[in-house]
Amino acid sequence: NIPADIPYPKPQTAQAEITEAKNALKDTEALPVGTDQVIAGFSIGGVKISGARLAIETLEFEVAKSSSVTIAGVELGATDSNVRSACTVSGQTVSCAAIPPEIGEIGGSPRPLRLFADVTLSSGAQNPFLQISLNQPGAIGENGAIRWTDGTGHFTWVDMEAPVARGTRFE
Repeated sequence: NIPADIPYPKPQTAQAEITEAKNALKDTEALPVGTDQVIAGFSIGGVKISGARLAIETLEFEVAKSSSVTIAGVELGATDSNVRSACTVSGQTVSCAAIPPEIGEIGGSPRPLRLFADVTLSSGAQNPFLQISLNQPGAIGENGAIRWTDGTGHFTWVDMEAPVARGTRFE
């Protein structure tokens, strides 16, 4: 007799997979202040079978910053495209949803992504810092920092350890 309330994970078969996510900038850098500044750079890559696609649909970044640093007007872009996608800031989270293929499509090499924002620093700030990371790998049925598609299914997780990718610490 098997109890009915055991949560069995649903199987998911993918024709592609995100296999790498890493910081694409230096480990530490001077804090950029002003409009349209690069506040994070990540390289996200993967593998796919012939005929399948691999595209990032949503990225959810975690923001660590001092109270003297403010970010606004956050946009996601790629180094090889002029297209930008608006993101929303809520508390310590930056969500970039409905990422267009010009930014999210991953081909044969990792996708070079950049996060842009207007950065302001309050006067008299002591030890200001800003760091953006992709933390949660997620699981089946549980949203992770990287949500993607293989062209058929939609996946909420990557098979990686947390943090998935820690961004540059700007100080």
